[in-house]
Amino acid sequence: MSTNHRSGFDLNSVVMTATDPVLDDAVAAVRAFTLAAHRFRQAVAGHFGLTINGTVVLSHLVTAGGQLTPGQIRDRSQITSGTLSAVIDRLVEGRFVSRTPHPEDQRSVLVTLNPAGRRVLSYSQTYLKRAVLAAFQDEPHPREAAAQVWRISASITEQADRAGRRARRK
Repeated sequence: MSTNHRSGFDLNSVVMTATDPVLDDAVAAVRAFTLAAHRFRQAVAGHFGLTINGTVVLSHLVTAGGQLTPGQIRDRSQITSGTLSAVIDRLVEGRFVSRTPHPEDQRSVLVTLNPAGRRVLSYSQTYLKRAVLAAFQDEPHPREAAAQVWRISASITEQADRAGRRARRK
């Protein structure tokens, strides 16, 4: 079995379809999209003096309604516990989030998005909306295009979860 030891990915289980130019083009487009998103995240992080992981934590918090336990953040973000603790400490120090006692579990805390954290997300939302409007400006069916982006996102998340589970079993 050929395994990429950095990712734990079993390369023999990956179906290689290099002869399908349409699929290759779609994969290249998704890769370009993820690189552009990473570049955007870097710009936002730099603007607010945050780390990339800090912006990831803020994104997961807003997606979850503004509050998660550190364990939930770790599971969603795949940031290791040690790194996550330091990231949350920096976010608390910058007043982007706060730690509050968990109302149902005395041993746990909740990480809560603060107004400063919401400002980061509002700022990024403004620029993301501009990008989406520009991309879909001539799109005859913007809802359909958005639905395709959601499907691709869900599929990538599913594959990432599978790869992560496979790596943890090894």
